[in-house]
Amino acid sequence: MKKIFLVLLLSLFFVNKVSALTEAPVDINAMSMVEISDALDKGIITSEQLVNMYLERIEAYNEQFNSINQLNDNAIEDAKRLDQERLEGKVRSKLHGVPILVKCNIDVYGIPTTAGTKSLSDNYPLENSFVVQKLIDAGAIVLGSTNMSELAFSAKNSYSSYGQVYNVFNPLYTPYGSSGGSAVAVSAGFAAIALGTDTNSSVRLPASGAGLVGLRPTLGLVSRSGVVPYDIERDTVGILSKTVEDNALVLSIIGGVDKNDNYTKDSFVKEYDVNDKSLDGVVIGVATQFVTGSATSTGILGLTDSEINEAVNNSIKKLENEGATIVYLDDFAKYKYYKVAYSTYAGITMCDNFNNYIKGTSGSIRSFQELSKRKGHVQG
Repeated sequence: MKKIFLVLLLSLFFVNKVSALTEAPVDINAMSMVEISDALDKGIITSEQLVNMYLERIEAYNEQFNSINQLNDNAIEDAKRLDQERLEGKVRSKLHGVPILVKCNIDVYGIPTTAGTKSLSDNYPLENSFVVQKLIDAGAIVLGSTNMSELAFSAKNSYSSYGQVYNVFNPLYTPYGSSGGSAVAVSAGFAAIALGTDTNSSVRLPASGAGLVGLRPTLGLVSRSGVVPYDIERDTVGILSKTVEDNALVLSIIGGVDKNDNYTKDSFVKEYDVNDKSLDGVVIGVATQFVTGSATSTGILGLTDSEINEAVNNSIKKLENEGATIVYLDDFAKYKYYKVAYSTYAGITMCDNFNNYIKGTSGSIRSFQELSKRKGHVQG
């Protein structure tokens, strides 16, 4: 068992030993999205080179992680076109020419939206989801889609009819779910950024298991149109990244009002300025029970590991030193909140919401009833 773990670690650290067709002027495994964007701006690398490097890395390592669901056959051509725009002085945003990955329950035109079930293997969207279109308009390249727990039903793991997603640090540990494929893909260096979805904890748990920043935006900040629904009262698209800066930049692009999602409100996310590092006027809430843990308050939270507790408190101090106002919420997690969270109408509403969603796709499944009868998925 120890030998397996050692081999996995060596494969991650000695990435340059892999025989690759594309010369690597930068280390994509170590770089944040903003750093990759800066390398593109400086002409150190092209988007076409980036896409080829990521594809070669996926080919070399994805078999041991199973984090990729489908690849975009047009990614290289998209990169060439965006490289040409850059040469002509047309740079759309910091995401211009940057490859990204998208959880396979979020519509990407040309890629089947499987939601982790082979029953939806021919479920092709008629157009991009709202959030994907916003990223493409900003110049991002969709490299492909990521594996997930089937239909987002599990946060404990990411297992679908496309197989198990494996934790990036130890294959014997869970990657969590349901956005496990997105988290593992970013941590394994298959892209610098990925989209996931979060209903209960489906972005934040996988991020914790992969050493990433995972954000669940406030409900209504980011559109869910073109996303396979689970619980419309709680579903939201989230972001998995290596840094807070990357996360903030992507959020500033995908946030906004969508006429096809009545939950979205006027966006309060300002355009992100990579040069503005000030936290003056920023208020950050800290739920202390989630920092220290609790053995008694909810019966659910355990005591936090001392090293994690110290790291979190050091980060809070840094934020405060940079000008942020910290508001401590000492009695945030109560049993009644957990009761509300687990007393969901998702099982009742999912059927109708799926039937509304499927109208925007083509494929053999045309209703939730048909999906429930299909045998090509784990649940049935």
